[in-house]
Amino acid sequence: MDAYEWTSSILGFLSLVLIFGGLIYAGRQVYYLKQQVKLLIKENSDNQEWNRRKTSLDINLEILTEGFSKIADELNNFDISLKGKKYNEVVDSIDKNKLESFDSKLDRLLNYCEMISIGIKNNIIDKEISFDYGATMILRYYDFAEEFIKNKRNDQSSDTFCINLENLVKEWKVKVHDLDQKMRDQLVNAGKEKLG
Repeated sequence: MDAYEWTSSILGFLSLVLIFGGLIYAGRQVYYLKQQVKLLIKENSDNQEWNRRKTSLDINLEILTEGFSKIADELNNFDISLKGKKYNEVVDSIDKNKLESFDSKLDRLLNYCEMISIGIKNNIIDKEISFDYGATMILRYYDFAEEFIKNKRNDQSSDTFCINLENLVKEWKVKVHDLDQKMRDQLVNAGKEKLG
């Protein structure tokens, strides 16, 4: 083997070592890049979840505190008690000249509830925050307005008026029932422990 062949062999070997080393280096870089992308995706996901929950609180505060409460106050200005009553029980006691205004306000109130329900259904508004913040009000007004909703669906030949609200109310009624049962069970168990 002469010097030229020997030099060519060494250079070929060194070239293979450099190519192999470059491939290892490139593989490590791809691995680290993949790890960084995973970390960024997780961080972004965590930020999105926090932002969604924060926005949920803001939306609930704005809708339920300002818009919803304002309309609820306007409904209460009709000098009738809505508490524990149904729409059909109250409508006869409203002056016929004011009934259209009452219905319009009730319709706006239900539209606020429907907006919240749609936001929850599409995972824009956090369901748990909305439940904690507004379930009592939404359930109470839905129970009051259930006949109004049915009438509106019949008048408009639309089965979808407040359908998202209806679905949410069904779910929340089950949840409220389960929470009530859980609290009753805890009270009974606490009473048994005291007696025991």
